Amino acid sequence: MLTHTSLWVSLFLFCVATLFTPGPNNLMLMRVGLVGGFRKSWESILGVAFGFALFILSVGLGLGHMIQEQPQLAEVLRLGGIAYTLYLAWSIACTSAVPTQQLSQRRTTRFWPILVFQWVNPKGWMMALTTTSTYSPLMSHPVSLLCVALIFGATGLFSSLLWVGIGFSAQKAAAFPVAFRLFNWSMACFLCSSLLPLLKPV
Repeated sequence: MLTHTSLWVSLFLFCVATLFTPGPNNLMLMRVGLVGGFRKSWESILGVAFGFALFILSVGLGLGHMIQEQPQLAEVLRLGGIAYTLYLAWSIACTSAVPTQQLSQRRTTRFWPILVFQWVNPKGWMMALTTTSTYSPLMSHPVSLLCVALIFGATGLFSSLLWVGIGFSAQKAAAFPVAFRLFNWSMACFLCSSLLPLLKPV
């Protein structure tokens, strides 16, 4: 049986493995980095990091149990997450190539919409429910639950910076329509593939 120390280490590794891999948040952040660069991405970065930490905290305080006890509400969240993720994938796929100097003039996603999105993020729900079941000893006390949320928030902050950086590094490709379109469609396909576990109704 894992000691609490081992559980904390395991939780941190779980955070790294899930928060740094492709998903709706990360691909959205990559697009924000592409169209806005670091200077215009801080609202999006903080929206993801703070929003997901708050989401984990709310799940640990009972939201996750309530959702599991209400199949209709779970279905609404599932369908809402699928719909928004498909919209996001379409938005990424349809982003057209423009001169690099014009990218910074494009509008990026704001803090509050991204924060609210955490409650319908399909990957986020899978992560949160896995956390509450696997790391329940760490979620049972208010102080340790707060620490869990802070670990997700801090790890998410570094993950967000990385994915914005990936998008920013692709700005030079924005001047080449074929390469840029291929890049966008590849990211849109990755995003759609994250929905596969959700295609089965609750």
